[in-house]
Amino acid sequence: HLSQWEAQLNKHLCLKTKMICRSKQSKIHFTAYRGHKKLLCAVFFILIFQSVTALSQNTSLISDKNLLISDKNKFLSEEKSALTPPAERILQSRTVNSTYAGLTLITQSIILKKYDVNVRDMRIRFLNKFSYDYDTYLQFVPVSLTFALKGFGLQSRSSWGELTTAALLSYGFGYGLAKLMKENISELRPDWGGFKSFPSGHTTIAFVGASILSKEFKENYPYLSIAGYTMASVTGLSRIANNRHWTHDVLFGAGLGILATEFSYALTDLIFNKSYSPAFPNDDAENGEEKPNFANLFFTYNITNFDNPQRLNNNTEYSIRNGIGIGVEAAYFPHKNIGVDIRVKADSYIVDNGNIWWPEDSVMVIKSVEIAPVFSYPVFPCVDLGLRCGVGLNHLDKNQLQEDVPIKSQNNLQLSGGMFLNLRMEKHTYLRLFADYTHTNINIENKMQRFQTLCLGAVIALHF
Repeated sequence: HLSQWEAQLNKHLCLKTKMICRSKQSKIHFTAYRGHKKLLCAVFFILIFQSVTALSQNTSLISDKNLLISDKNKFLSEEKSALTPPAERILQSRTVNSTYAGLTLITQSIILKKYDVNVRDMRIRFLNKFSYDYDTYLQFVPVSLTFALKGFGLQSRSSWGELTTAALLSYGFGYGLAKLMKENISELRPDWGGFKSFPSGHTTIAFVGASILSKEFKENYPYLSIAGYTMASVTGLSRIANNRHWTHDVLFGAGLGILATEFSYALTDLIFNKSYSPAFPNDDAENGEEKPNFANLFFTYNITNFDNPQRLNNNTEYSIRNGIGIGVEAAYFPHKNIGVDIRVKADSYIVDNGNIWWPEDSVMVIKSVEIAPVFSYPVFPCVDLGLRCGVGLNHLDKNQLQEDVPIKSQNNLQLSGGMFLNLRMEKHTYLRLFADYTHTNINIENKMQRFQTLCLGAVIALHF
């Protein structure tokens, strides 16, 4: 009897200890919210950046209007811009396009902040031993590649003076603002290694470099732009995998780097009295034969039907909270309107139950792979509307809703359907807005339960 009593006492102490640790960990993590006013001020400051950028580009175009008359190619470009409907000109302007990219990432950072714990728990489960410092060097590769390629004679957008000025301003504004926010917001790192987590300076530097590389070479060498943003994305993901940053730190840093570079290039054009005519991303699509192939890394906000309390056989209740998804997707179109889409994704949900000693005792991760036929139709010259209907498999590792209520390791059929909107931001870049409904079944207590989710996402995709 004594040994049984000791076993029960040890069990009680373990449960109590885990509850206290989770409670303190949650409290420490969310102390970052005390800086929400400073965060809003920073976002407001960035919006002012973009307003000044738009004004400076318009001023530059007006000051050089007389020069366009003497240059036949520029004059034809200006004439085409004048004939383009105002709404389409706004959608296709470089300033607005960069604002789409930067503010999409910053908005995701703010919305998904409360789900950082989900991503961190996935990192602990699948990448707990990941510890590499290559991101310290990779962050500088895009900008180094820009100067090296220009030195080898590749045709770029700017002269040496313009490129150097734009790069110095970009890093000054981008990293300077990131450093200012780090010092004032003081958010704890996920590995508890200091209070300078938000935003990610490595990611800001990497995306400044990728944006510079893209601006200089994307017109003549579009795949250099893709390579630059790929390296920047790997840098940001590595900061999460190394447990040095929360997800929202990386998303905000990426958006900040893009917006700082856009502002700096507009300011450089003013300094050197140079105008740069806006691009029309639908130029290549005028023949009606362009295929909307794309690839992207994405985050989603997942709304579940299990958010309301469910009852177990032991008469306790549990719920599966709304969660977050992360994945990669690629679509290939053999026909301009019909294609096939492949998506690999991991969704994370925190399970909340009625056990008073263990308020958050499980994170349920669903890994899935899907293939889907896709239909896309250009409703406007630079906007595509699409539908997808997918089928695939998902996998659940052995999880627990409560100590004595296991979810068996299982594979299940998964069905999904949804719609998306692709906005052509640049010649090789989409802004994708999508919504998907997903249906599957989960074996809980040897009973199949319907698990349905609505997944909402916005992402910057590469068009190839």
